[in-house]
Amino acid sequence: MATFFKVVVLGDGGIGKTSICNYLTTGEFFGSYKLSIGADFFSKKLVVDGEEVTLQICDIGGQDQFAEISNIFTKGAHGAILCYDTTRRDTLDSLDRWINKLEDINIPKVLVSTKNDVEELREVLNEEGLETAKRLNISFYIPTTSLKGIGITETFEAISKLMIFDKKGLDMPSTEMVDTSHPQQPEVHTISGSQHISAQPLGIGRVPSIEAPTVDNIMAMPTAPITPEASVVSPPMVNEAEQKESAKPSFTEPISLAPTTTDLTEQPVVEPIIEPPTEPEKTATQPISTITPPIMEQPSTQPPLDEQQPVDKTAPTKKKSSRFSFLDRLNAERKRLKDPDQENDQ
Repeated sequence: MATFFKVVVLGDGGIGKTSICNYLTTGEFFGSYKLSIGADFFSKKLVVDGEEVTLQICDIGGQDQFAEISNIFTKGAHGAILCYDTTRRDTLDSLDRWINKLEDINIPKVLVSTKNDVEELREVLNEEGLETAKRLNISFYIPTTSLKGIGITETFEAISKLMIFDKKGLDMPSTEMVDTSHPQQPEVHTISGSQHISAQPLGIGRVPSIEAPTVDNIMAMPTAPITPEASVVSPPMVNEAEQKESAKPSFTEPISLAPTTTDLTEQPVVEPIIEPPTEPEKTATQPISTITPPIMEQPSTQPPLDEQQPVDKTAPTKKKSSRFSFLDRLNAERKRLKDPDQENDQ
């Protein structure tokens, strides 16, 4: 059964703590800087001295805005990895402040220097790092570089070994610098070249790409026996007379591909003959003013106001009928149109 340990990674911001954890778990270096908000968590299984170890790695953000909450993440830690940047001396001087954030300052610790590949910007030598490890009673000092993957696996194997010693009650080894001249690569499960995966467009999916055939693959492929009957195929016999007959065209008259033309000359316009309207049509089309005679004012037949009798308002009123209705006038007009001579005689 694997032994579980919690490891915290401490140090100022921007010194490469997250790059160390990324390289351990993925085997890759990410050049872009990503701020760790609060803390980032990683997990890794290792085999140290024949014993399986499961590490829960807590990468604590080193910026000042996270200083108040960093004590929360250090609780229950079994080991600590203290980091400083070789190109910034102030990160080495702040290690005492980071040690005081530990819940138990006596837990196993490893001192790590980052960015050892940038020699032209180096401000801290390896001898100074080793002296600092002795002063802080740290067993191992390990120079690392995430860009080249040097010292990454050695760092986590060293802290795992110290935590196993502490669990078993053994004495811690004396301070020494771990030799990283022969770097060890972390065990990362990757896709082999024969199982290369290529993405397909339009979201079709991911399918294994087809490798180009080589000479060895072609020679290893099984070949089917070739029979003489399958290899020699005689062409069919064709009669020349039938071939000439079938080659004759199916039409003899030429076909004109010119577009059809239309005669665009002006044609005489024939005006329609309009017959004069009949009498009933005249009457129907004439305006009402010509049919209806004007209404003449009739002399008033009402008696003067003195002789008028009082009107009984309670008695029901009768509607006055017009002397000449519309139908009477229409009939009179029709008679006048039928007998024009009679009107002249009058």
